[in-house]
Amino acid sequence: MVMVQDEAFTQYYKEIAQALLTIFRSLGDSFPQYVQQCVYSAQKTLGGTPINRSD
Repeated sequence: MVMVQDEAFTQYYKEIAQALLTIFRSLGDSFPQYVQQCVYSAQKTLGGTPINRSD
């Protein structure tokens, strides 16, 4: 998992990661599709180079 390198949020990384895992686990078999979409959207929003997607 890639996190934003911002010291203001360092204390929240564990909580954020745990919340994301809880959400992704609740998706069941849809997990891979939604994770790929979330990672792509996050990277695009943060100005990084998005991962390849098969749309």
